[in-house]
Amino acid sequence: MEDFAARGGRLEVRSLDAKDIGGIAERFDLVVVAMPGNGFRDLFARDDANSPYDRPQRYALAGLYHGFRPVQARKVTMSIVPGYGEAITFPLLSRTGLVNALSIAARHPDELATLRALSNSVDRAGYCSALLRELERHHPSIYDLIDTARFDLQAPKDLAQAAITPAVRRPYIDLGDGTYAVALGDVHVTVEPLTGQGANVGSYSAFVLADAIAEARAFDLAFCREMERGRSARILGAARWSNAFLQPPDEARMELMVAMSRDEKLADEYYDNYNFPELQWQRIRSPETIHDWLAEQRIPIPERAALTAGE
Repeated sequence: MEDFAARGGRLEVRSLDAKDIGGIAERFDLVVVAMPGNGFRDLFARDDANSPYDRPQRYALAGLYHGFRPVQARKVTMSIVPGYGEAITFPLLSRTGLVNALSIAARHPDELATLRALSNSVDRAGYCSALLRELERHHPSIYDLIDTARFDLQAPKDLAQAAITPAVRRPYIDLGDGTYAVALGDVHVTVEPLTGQGANVGSYSAFVLADAIAEARAFDLAFCREMERGRSARILGAARWSNAFLQPPDEARMELMVAMSRDEKLADEYYDNYNFPELQWQRIRSPETIHDWLAEQRIPIPERAALTAGE
């Protein structure tokens, strides 16, 4: 904020809602809307082609934890229980150093009801004990990575719960008199957090928009269209991948998961693509593209018998 002011910006801190947008537009050449609350999200119509859901698909708890064993320090581990939900953990550099982010999600709201209730209590030890029991029961591959005697939240505030309806909205709107508003972050694209793309695509979108603003001669319709061309592949790749992830895996995706369990190089490429969701989507968007990927890696498609439950 200090840097912004030092460069000539004027910072105003006050309450706003969607009805204030007209007055803001009168003062500026371009409006950027990054706050989804107070009706701002409703300014931008849903993109129905990329918004297949009308309600939350997962009920999730995510937090930052101490107590994972050193073997997990550089790994991403995901556990999938068909029909129930998922859990994922990965290392994260936080304000106190390296910790583990852990997100656990269920398909139905009642499955994590006890954990959600405890997450709002002051009984941190009780919450962590209940979480360990949940992991031991449903996600033992993650439970085995934890030193249960040291397992604890980094701090009470480092825990969040969410039930998010994924959606993509129009990237910009005409406010009248030639002034446009550009959607940014969750206002533009709200993704299910299981694939960890929300902050990534929001940050990426902000950098693309900042570069476009710095190079622009006018903030007109042509500017909005060109800016959107520069960011749409990654943003829509993240949204489409996240939406597909919420569905039960088809046979080709099961083949991919089995292949990754047997080939470290393939698994590494898959998780490296978390940084490039547009590439990930091109890889996994259809059975044909998945099979092409396996063929590129010279990995035979796993036999159908290997895809049965318990393998």
